[in-house]
Amino acid sequence: MPGDPDPLYVLARATLLDALDALAEHLGAIVLVGAQAVYHYTGESDIPGAEFTTDADLTIEPKLLSAEPLLADSMTQAGFRRQIQPGSWLSASGVVVDLMVPRLLAGEGRRGARLGVHGNSAARQANGLEASLVDRERAVISSLDAGDPRSREIWIAGPGALVVAKTIKIEERIGSDHRSQDKDALDLFRLLQSISTSDLARRFEILRADPLSAQVTSRALRNLPDLFGCCLASSLHRSNYGFPWDGGDQCSPHRKHLCVAKCFSVAIHCSCRWNSNRNLNLVGSGS
Repeated sequence: MPGDPDPLYVLARATLLDALDALAEHLGAIVLVGAQAVYHYTGESDIPGAEFTTDADLTIEPKLLSAEPLLADSMTQAGFRRQIQPGSWLSASGVVVDLMVPRLLAGEGRRGARLGVHGNSAARQANGLEASLVDRERAVISSLDAGDPRSREIWIAGPGALVVAKTIKIEERIGSDHRSQDKDALDLFRLLQSISTSDLARRFEILRADPLSAQVTSRALRNLPDLFGCCLASSLHRSNYGFPWDGGDQCSPHRKHLCVAKCFSVAIHCSCRWNSNRNLNLVGSGS
């Protein structure tokens, strides 16, 4: 996103702020996840043709929600319309805001999160977000429009939690031709390019030690090499963890960004080792 931000991303940020304004009484229970959280850590992209998000994703910690105002009332009064899928809210400008609850905390059922007085459709269940309630940071999110002075201090998922969430999201879409899968892999690349390997490994260890996030973190780390590493492991070793743009035999030329994300995922995996108990231990501290 060199130069001026893409107008669609400016609109997505404005819509995020609209949602945060609407949910002001609940901000202590809300964590920003998804691509807008990724961009907070990675900044502008120098990747040619890279796409940026046009939505906003928020994780909710149920036990911290206030009974009032109701989530649905707050979103509706702010001009959002609830969609068929639980937790999906469409703004007047056409931007979707997703309210989600980690599956371990979402109660029974398959889709809607059980949130007591807030009902079963204001937010939906989602896998992999448990880590965002453990690895998170306070930060200020500001408008990208020079004419909009708004900003909000909120919780933002940390890089480790974002890697976990993105990896599980990609894993769940294996076999589908979902176009966002490439964007999710590119978001992983942005994270792994911007955050040191040692910092990520430290965060993974914290996540694996917490009962809330241990299971999803172990799942993500087990699947990283399977999802991203197999076709590129040999080229990574030959290039000393460089950037083999040819992508190997199994990567088609039009998916080079996905191949680079795979390279960085292997680098993460190769910087750590698993002992017989499947515990993650930091081996090196290189970036």
